[in-house]
Amino acid sequence: MRCPEEGGLVFCYDHTEVLTWRHLNVFQHRCEITCRLPRCKCRQCGHIFRVRPPWEGLSTHFTKEFEAFALLLMREMPMSTAGKLRLPQF
Repeated sequence: MRCPEEGGLVFCYDHTEVLTWRHLNVFQHRCEITCRLPRCKCRQCGHIFRVRPPWEGLSTHFTKEFEAFALLLMREMPMSTAGKLRLPQF
């Protein structure tokens, strides 16, 4: 890995607390991704950051697929209607 600020080499020294991302439902069951991500420090500048997972979208608590689904709903129906939509939770 490289530092996002300086481009220097980094080392991972611990992990974040448990993080959760909302994903698309699987067969009408609510699906969430839960994990602890590595926290890294740049050897050059000392910048500390967490590794960004490949599934994370622009909003850090939703997957890219869930964000795409929400945008599709809002494109096809009024935003107030999309906001009232309740997906089944089990």
